[in-house]
Amino acid sequence: MREGIALRKFGQQVIEGLAKERVHPSWTVPGGVNAPLEAAVRDRILKELPAAQAIARRTIKFFKGVLDQFAEEISAFGTAPTMYAGMVDAAGGLQLYDGQCASGRRGNIVLDQMRAADYQTYIGEAVLPFSYLKAPYYKAGGVSRRDLSRGAAGAAERGRPLRHAGADQDSPSTGNATA
Repeated sequence: MREGIALRKFGQQVIEGLAKERVHPSWTVPGGVNAPLEAAVRDRILKELPAAQAIARRTIKFFKGVLDQFAEEISAFGTAPTMYAGMVDAAGGLQLYDGQCASGRRGNIVLDQMRAADYQTYIGEAVLPFSYLKAPYYKAGGVSRRDLSRGAAGAAERGRPLRHAGADQDSPSTGNATA
């Protein structure tokens, strides 16, 4: 644990040395950086780098040594069934703004060309009673909420009721949702 904290400290100090701030640094800009690397910062990084590399090497060695003990977890990692949504144009091509929403599951389009104004007609946001996070779910088409959010699925499977923010679970949300 101490080594993890030390490695994070090193990384934060590198960021601060380069960008003059640790949080939300604005050092990188299109085409490069906004200031040259100062010699004193370079020298400090080079001085502390061997210790950081040693921590990283020990951590990787440990990780490789215990990896085989977690075969079940590894095989299930990232396999929660979910739906994906993105913005598309009228022909179904990628749009980064001003498009319509298309949503799919396992290669099938579930919702195509949804207008932003219709969001609450099709998408609900369940508030999990044990978390500040919201679990989105598809309201129409008979798709179970459990297919859309592993967190919501887990809550439902454990018998914990999901409550829809601001309204009954099966009715469209009215008003602003609150956690």
